Amino acid sequence: AAKAKKAPKEPSEKKIPKIFFIILPVILLLAVAFVVVYMVFFRAPSVQDEIDKIKKMTDIYKVGSDEIPSLESVVAEGMAVRTSVETPIVDEETGEAELTDFTYRYREVNDTPSDLAEEYYNWTDALTPDIDGDGKALYGRDSMANYFVIGMRQQGTEIFQVEDGKVTVNDDKEKIRRLWDNYYVPYIKGYFASYGSFRSDDVKTGDLLAYTGSTASAMYFPEEIETSGGSVPITYSVMSAPILEGGDSFAIQQGAGIVVTKSEKAREYASVEFLKWMTQAGPNIRFGCEAGYLPVKKDAVTREKLDDVIQDNQVQVSDKIYACLSNVLDNTEKMELYACQSFGGASEARKILEYSLSDKAAEDREQVLKALESGSSLEEACQPFLTDDTFDVWYETFDHGLKEAVQ
Repeated sequence: AAKAKKAPKEPSEKKIPKIFFIILPVILLLAVAFVVVYMVFFRAPSVQDEIDKIKKMTDIYKVGSDEIPSLESVVAEGMAVRTSVETPIVDEETGEAELTDFTYRYREVNDTPSDLAEEYYNWTDALTPDIDGDGKALYGRDSMANYFVIGMRQQGTEIFQVEDGKVTVNDDKEKIRRLWDNYYVPYIKGYFASYGSFRSDDVKTGDLLAYTGSTASAMYFPEEIETSGGSVPITYSVMSAPILEGGDSFAIQQGAGIVVTKSEKAREYASVEFLKWMTQAGPNIRFGCEAGYLPVKKDAVTREKLDDVIQDNQVQVSDKIYACLSNVLDNTEKMELYACQSFGGASEARKILEYSLSDKAAEDREQVLKALESGSSLEEACQPFLTDDTFDVWYETFDHGLKEAVQ
């Protein structure tokens, strides 16, 4: 007799691994995050024109979402501030630190950065009477582009004047010369300096004691300096950004803008809803407490609002960032905030502002150091560079480069 066929076994019930219930939500969260990042991204103001040409952006005012903040109700996220540091003089051999009378001078007098930097250089140079010209730099600054932009604005001129999308370069030679004298001259003499990528890096190594930077740089500002003898704690003071003597009270405002890319209407709507939430006082201030950025709406740019959000939400904010933000918020009524408009060629033009003077100063400083090593005095070493011809040659290249960049 033929053997009876075996009945097929009932499939056993397969259990879904528990790990799946952990992985799935993570995947979904990553997918949501990807959509948000894909739809909304940050952009620098200087590249706005280039992004416009791509034609992939959405006009958020036409998406159909209410309560989009108007341009009149928005201020930029970042503002330059001057940060000074009371740092001890450290004995490289013993590692012992000793505060001197000079470390408090920056808080007690109203000297300009260049005046005080010269005094500091001479003071440190005198510590080694057998070595001439080995004084230390006191000060440096981040963003030379902003130095030109706000330096010219404080002198009553917009270096990039934009009307109907067209830009005019206003680089008045006399006003540019003032900015040259205010940076290039103390730099080649060794009063100012720049070593690392950012001046907060130079403070950490003890090479600088003071710098001008953005509020966002507070999160990178060190709490101690590194020396051959080890780490040495430092204290710090936050001050308002310097203003040229006799100049108008303008402070630079700058930060990354946010772009919504073109997509399905539902996604565009969701992106704008996210921006509405992000720019509310509460979420925006909480973000600022982490990143060092100012809130973007005027009704949130107050010390009282900052303190209320921190207290109501139990926000943990570092002392450095709080000191920086509160200083700026306390002084917003004493100054006018200024930012460049976007225009064609802005990115290239800002590169010229950023590197033209700083590179020239660094190169000529190297020549001064070589002359010092050969036995020249500081005055003798600097003299060839402190001429009208030196400035004129640089200015011609600077002026030509700016106007060519925006054509």
